[in-house]
Amino acid sequence: MLLPAVLTAVITFLAARKVMNGTLQAGQLVAFFGYATFLTTPLRTAIEYVISTTRAYVGAGRVLRILTSLP
Repeated sequence: MLLPAVLTAVITFLAARKVMNGTLQAGQLVAFFGYATFLTTPLRTAIEYVISTTRAYVGAGRVLRILTSLP
């Protein structure tokens, strides 16, 4: 949950600095924020996939350890 929020905050902060410098317009800042918000969903999905895969791998290892210890 934290990584997508950090991504959105960093992109918005960098874009806001560019608006203050005059190299970016306010509408482009809104577009940057929209893109960052849109990209958080695939990033969150990828993170959940990695977490689920890791848990499944650890669980499978535990099951194999139990099954190999049976007579």
